[in-house]
Amino acid sequence: MLKFKIKKFALLPLFLSTAFVAEGQAVASEQSLLWQISGNGLSSSSYLFGTIHVLPQSRFFLPSHTEELLSSCDKVVLEIDLDDPSMVGELQKEMMMADNSIEKILSPAEYDLVAKFFSDSLSIPLSAVAKVKPLFLSTFILPKIIGQNPASYEGKFVQMAGSLGIEVVGLETVKEQVSYFDEISLEKQAKMLVDGIVDFSKSKAEYGAMLKAYETQNVEEIYLHMLKTSNEFKEFDEILLKQRNRAWVPRIGTLVSESKCFIAVGSGHLGGDEGVIALLRKAGYSVTPVN
Repeated sequence: MLKFKIKKFALLPLFLSTAFVAEGQAVASEQSLLWQISGNGLSSSSYLFGTIHVLPQSRFFLPSHTEELLSSCDKVVLEIDLDDPSMVGELQKEMMMADNSIEKILSPAEYDLVAKFFSDSLSIPLSAVAKVKPLFLSTFILPKIIGQNPASYEGKFVQMAGSLGIEVVGLETVKEQVSYFDEISLEKQAKMLVDGIVDFSKSKAEYGAMLKAYETQNVEEIYLHMLKTSNEFKEFDEILLKQRNRAWVPRIGTLVSESKCFIAVGSGHLGGDEGVIALLRKAGYSVTPVN
């Protein structure tokens, strides 16, 4: 059983959503994080927002009209329903290895390296989280990169929805989201964990550069930045980005046909020829920037 409380707005699946890019020509070069979805028989417009899932409080900002447009909607749609009280328990279950542990996956030298980092930098004994999948162990490193008590767009939107009495729903379940990450072998996950610790200063610098790219509010610039800085992850873009985008778009279509929605997903999902914007347009919707 995990002995450390999970913060629902600092989940690795959400964080990594911003870090994957698809191949192909840029298709959404307009400079905006906020988009209007209309046409294709819709009786009212819905909205699409590209987030970065966790960031320092001092770097948090909301583009013009975001709060106004969210408050006009009937539903807030996130990647997963973070307002579901059972979500954290489900995640704790899904992030655990049933028949394995981190010391069996890492070499003795790698285990010592990771254990020392967790003990010295995080004040967490690695033995206490030994059953956690390596990719999720990486979430424990985030506060060292971002700082304590980070801001979250998803957290803000859930808070707003609650105060306004707006329903929050998810595009996928916790189990479904984690299933995509489970397609990455535990050995590869472990290598990514070790590399993140060995190259910690590089990871921190790349995160800072990612923040600067996000602040341009240009989804294609964010996309191209990730293409240059996330080489290790590019081999997984079909699983973690394209497959999810293709699964999401029909669900988005159903949701926006039924009610007026404010949809917020990682900004890495918006750009590219198989990004959510392009796929919605291919499905017949008009998707235009809100400035």
